[in-house]
Amino acid sequence: MSSAPNPDASQQAEYRLEEFSDRVKTIRESLHQVVVGQDEAIDQLLTCALTGSHALLVGVPGLAKRLAV
Repeated sequence: MSSAPNPDASQQAEYRLEEFSDRVKTIRESLHQVVVGQDEAIDQLLTCALTGSHALLVGVPGLAKRLAV
C-alpha cells in the first residue's frame, strides 16, 4: 500500500528549503563583504562548512586565508 504524498508536508519541506537557502545566501554575502576577490574560495569553504567536510587553504601570503577561517 503506497500512500499519496502529503501536500502539507511538501509545502513545509519547500518552506524549510527556501529558509535554508536564504540563510546560506546571507552568510555568503557577509563573507564576500569581508573577504574581497576570493569568490570561489569562499563558496568552497561554505560548502565544506555546510557538509561537515574539511578544507586545506593553500596560497601565497596576503590572500585573506586566515581571515576566511
